[in-house]
Formats: sequence, C-alpha cells, structure tokens
Amino acid sequence: MIYKDIKVPTFSALVTVVDAPIEKFVALVNRREGPGKSAIDVSMAYEGGRSEIYLDMDNGFVKAYIWINPDQNKTQRLGTLIHEITHVVHFILSGRGLKHTTETTEAYAYLTEMLFVEGM
Repeated sequence: MIYKDIKVPTFSALVTVVDAPIEKFVALVNRREGPGKSAIDVSMAYEGGRSEIYLDMDNGFVKAYIWINPDQNKTQRLGTLIHEITHVVHFILSGRGLKHTTETTEAYAYLTEMLFVEGM
C-alpha cells in the first residue's frame, strides 16, 4: 500500500493520500479511526476516488483521507487527486471560518497547491 501523511499544522489537520486498492484504504481508515467511528466500507468505492473527513470534536483537529483508485491512468489519478483535495480544502478552511470569497481565494489556492504537490 502506498500512502502519504501530509501535516497541515496551521489548520490543525492531517491529510492522508492513499493510492491503493479500496480494501486497503478502508482498512487504514478503520484502523486509524477505531471501531464505531468510521462508517466506510468497500461498497463505498467510486470509479475515481473519494475523500473521508473526520473532525475530532474535542480539539477541532481534522483528519482527512483521500483515496485514489490505482486502476486509473496517471492523468485520471491526478484529476481525482485535485478533485478530492478541493473537497478537503473547503472543509478545512470553511470549518475555520474562512469562507471561499474573492478576498480569501488566495488562501484556498495556496492550501490546494501545497496538498497537491505533497500528495503527488
């Protein structure tokens, strides 16, 4: 299994990108989140990929998991990665009160770029 943990300390977040079969993605999420916390299973696989986001309500820490389907070609996988990163960035920043506007678009762009470069 190939996965990368990307720490985003400024926003109290950890983003994990998983490039492996869906069964391995599900096992990793369930192992890290513990029994009863994760509702994900292999039937939730989409053709391209998916993201799962968990919020620790006690301290506001965000853990996001992005699954990339290894059966896709390189171009499709990069498209899936940026698509799922967009969901994660929206969750992280809007959850911190930073709604996506013309004034905040640069923050969204920087975090998206950072996660994309690190996640490749």
